[in-house]
Amino acid sequence: MPGGADDDNPVLKPILPLLAQPERKHAPVREGDLEVLEAHRQARIAEHHAWVKDMTTKFKLQRAAMKALPERLRQLAMVPDHTPFPMDRKYLFDTPPEAYRDGGSDGSSGERGEGAGTGKPAAAAGREGKLAPPRATGRAG
Repeated sequence: MPGGADDDNPVLKPILPLLAQPERKHAPVREGDLEVLEAHRQARIAEHHAWVKDMTTKFKLQRAAMKALPERLRQLAMVPDHTPFPMDRKYLFDTPPEAYRDGGSDGSSGERGEGAGTGKPAAAAGREGKLAPPRATGRAG
C-alpha cells in the first residue's frame, strides 16, 4: 500500500470512486456579473468598516466614561457582573402575544378559537358568514 489506498482490493474498487472528491465545475461568469459581484463586495467591506468604526467609538467612549468616574466607582465598575438572568424573565418578541392582539387589555378574549389571529373577539369572528344555530323547540328528547 504505497499510495495509502488499497487499489488492488476488489471489495474497495467500486467504493473508491464514490469517495473521491468530484471535480468542481464553475459556472461561466459574464462581464455584468463581475461588476455586480464587485459592487456587492465593496458594499460588504463598507458595512464591515462602518461596524468596526462604530465599535471602536463605543469602546473609546466607554474608556472615557470609566476614566471620568471617581476612583471608588471606577474600581466597582471594573468588576464584571456575572449574575445569572432570572428564570422567569419575559422575552420581547417582534409581534405581541395573541392575548394582546385579539382582545382588550384585560386578556379575557385572548383564548384560542375561531377568532384567534383575526383581530376580532372570538364571538364576533364566529358570526361572520355563518347561519344562526337552530333554536330549541321546547321538546325534551
